[in-house]
Amino acid sequence: MMEFSVTYLFRFGDGTTKEFPLYFDLDSLEVVQCATVEPPEWARLTYHQCAICPLKPEKHPYCPAAMSLAEVVDHFHGLSSHGEVVLEVYTRERAVVSKTTVQRGVASIMGLIMATSGCPHMAFFKPMARFHLPLASEEETVVRAMSTYLMFQLFRRERGLHFDFDLDGLVRIYQNVNLVNKTFGIRLQAASEEDPACRALIVLDAFTTILPDVIDESLEEVRYLFDRPLPALGD
Repeated sequence: MMEFSVTYLFRFGDGTTKEFPLYFDLDSLEVVQCATVEPPEWARLTYHQCAICPLKPEKHPYCPAAMSLAEVVDHFHGLSSHGEVVLEVYTRERAVVSKTTVQRGVASIMGLIMATSGCPHMAFFKPMARFHLPLASEEETVVRAMSTYLMFQLFRRERGLHFDFDLDGLVRIYQNVNLVNKTFGIRLQAASEEDPACRALIVLDAFTTILPDVIDESLEEVRYLFDRPLPALGD
């Protein structure tokens, strides 16, 4: 199995560290699960299962996103969400180092894990996970999400399938993810109450909440990057 990896290292002010080496199957683009982790009760599929979840408990006794996040949630239990941390993220291509809050750092790793967990509604984000950008800004996320969606459409057109260059499907994707996040928040409250994981999910969900309503506005915000002549196309 071909893999790629992303390592998150949290350095706290008291000198302690928490390291999370994550490995992903290059074919499925899903995180490789640690078989030794005991599944928590809140990870059962039927525990506040999302209304739009297509999975069946007979085949999937546990929610894939919850299973993937269980270790991270456990490790950050009891920490202050707003405490400062130096976050280091290592991939094969680069290292990213930033001073941020525990909440934002946990949100970044949670977003990566949920995207690659095997949750059907998170499948859209797998290519973005392959080229992971820690602590992405709203503008960076807009460009990455729209670019990813249009790449999907380009290959759908190539295969003779229905394609959508109007971004209507992207709106539906984010609406579904917003529903998943809201239900998933109930799971996390059972696991960690006001711990960083709960606060981090709020950070993650902020963009899914606003994008469906401001898709045109988001396009205008990044128009200056792309609405310019391309001499190679005869402009």
